[in-house]
Amino acid sequence: MYKPDMQQFSKHWIDIPHLLENKNTTRGELRHKQLSNSYRRAVSQRLSFKFPFYGHMTENITIATGGFAYVGEHVHSWLAATQYIAPLMANFDTTTSDESRILYADTGKEFVVEWNQVVLRNQEEAGNFTFQLSLHDNGDIWFVYKDIPVEVKEINDFRHPRKVGLSDAYLFTHKILNSNRRIIYEYHRVEVPLTEVRSGAVVEIKANPVCMAIDNCWDCLNVTLRGFNCSWCSVPASAGGSFCSDEAGLHRRRQEWLFYSCNKQNHQVYCTGDEPGTGSIHEPPPDIQTNFSMSTSPGESLHSTPLTVPTNTAPRNTDLSSESPLSTFLTDIDNSTAPNHMVSRESVTVMKIEGKVPYVLKKFFSLSFAKHFRTQSYLVCLDHRKMSPSGVVAILFFVGTTICVMGWVVYAYLNPQTSSGQFLIRYRPSRWRLSNNRSDIRYTASVHM
Repeated sequence: MYKPDMQQFSKHWIDIPHLLENKNTTRGELRHKQLSNSYRRAVSQRLSFKFPFYGHMTENITIATGGFAYVGEHVHSWLAATQYIAPLMANFDTTTSDESRILYADTGKEFVVEWNQVVLRNQEEAGNFTFQLSLHDNGDIWFVYKDIPVEVKEINDFRHPRKVGLSDAYLFTHKILNSNRRIIYEYHRVEVPLTEVRSGAVVEIKANPVCMAIDNCWDCLNVTLRGFNCSWCSVPASAGGSFCSDEAGLHRRRQEWLFYSCNKQNHQVYCTGDEPGTGSIHEPPPDIQTNFSMSTSPGESLHSTPLTVPTNTAPRNTDLSSESPLSTFLTDIDNSTAPNHMVSRESVTVMKIEGKVPYVLKKFFSLSFAKHFRTQSYLVCLDHRKMSPSGVVAILFFVGTTICVMGWVVYAYLNPQTSSGQFLIRYRPSRWRLSNNRSDIRYTASVHM
């Protein structure tokens, strides 16, 4: 984090109009046709290079009028919930002023988006905001602020979330009865202190090496990364192919990591195949003694209290055995109409869990993590003493009521045309909302590849 400093600002601010003068090496627009006169709109843009985000190679980003870019693989309406890179996410409206515009440039090594003189909806008196987001081919991210007329904490977040930072999540498909339900679990988030976002300030976020960035078995099993223990996960090519994973399996391919039992593999393994990365891992035969260096130092869990990360400080290990919900809002993704990069027509369930720190700021700053909760299991033991008749009646009543309710739900689900089915549709969980959660605001997303 560089506090207002003209030297650092001049070094990081990119002159997009000047870049676009060279049509041979740069592509982009001085005024995006769809975003420069819109509200709550987002448009996908293909990158000319692969941008590593939490170790995943991203080739498409979705630019939103709300001051952020969505980097998820599945485009839906709830873009502000997670999987975002936000220099300043707020309720911006480019239809309010003719001077407001969004421009971008792609040089092949960096992708720059600028929100120029954008205005807050219902807070026009706050003034015009101008800031940039820069994505670099080595995974580094820059937030550069030219004009921030008011303190960010004064921006109203009642109708739109107010965030500065980035987050990532993985998609997990759960089979419920005869349908699939996809839930997005947010496994990591970086939050920049709002008080540090001022005119002339620069935030430089450096990408740490992670296991997911390694593309072959040999390097995966022999690499030494501070804070991560890497292991090779063998997956058939039809399911996406094998990959390198950290021991907690917190990445976008977590479902394959669990389905193919990569969380249960013995660390004493060796690679097979003619070329590195093409084979699978196996237990070594008795006459072969193979030992690989998997870790450098013991880790420790991340807590909800702020964590200060100095320059070149490594992320810490965390042992996560279960997914624990923090805040939820419900959604369905239609499998029949939502392949990669397709827009789904419903909402998205977002759940937050603990994760490691694949990104750190180059300078000192406090990473403010959302509160994390672990679900606890309670075992109720009944002794063998004689139970009173009233206790037996109470238990039978409870069991009978539970069976009746479950039977009614199944009947209503299978017969939507009945009054019970209509009642279940009207009061289905996807209509429930948390009153203080504004990440459920909708964006109109357009996919252009």
